Amino acid sequence: MHSRSVLALPENPIDMSYFLEYLFKFGITYDIIDDSEMPGFLSHSEACCIPERATIYLTSETYKKACKNDPRTRFTIFHELGHLILMHSRDFHRDQNIYEIKPKPFMDSEWQANQFAAEILMPLEIILREELKTPFEIASKFGVSTQAALTRYNQLKKRNEI
Repeated sequence: MHSRSVLALPENPIDMSYFLEYLFKFGITYDIIDDSEMPGFLSHSEACCIPERATIYLTSETYKKACKNDPRTRFTIFHELGHLILMHSRDFHRDQNIYEIKPKPFMDSEWQANQFAAEILMPLEIILREELKTPFEIASKFGVSTQAALTRYNQLKKRNEI
């Protein structure tokens, strides 16, 4: 919940075009790039983050979807923000070749960024207080995709938190 308060996130889904501009207050910028400009191994990605530059890169299509508050894109942007806030370096990103053995999930930067996005967008405290009992209710409340809500729901169920 601390990150939510620092970012001044309301309980209801924030307008993503406003949020992207608001990040400037924290020295975080975003850049809209053509799909072909996405860095090498991310060439088919919707977005990426370079924490050393405090910049989130969005394809033009991803930016358009963000401006329409697309639920999946909301998660994507918070996933990239997670990389930035968690200070993931580029060599701690997706390239599994840097590991001699497959890392445990909690050591994987992609897992960490997904977890950050899930927890900041769908906080357990609000799920419990609002008595949200289904993935659909979670998706509706927080403006995320049904798939993201289902993943969060299953994770919380598995940990006996809901």
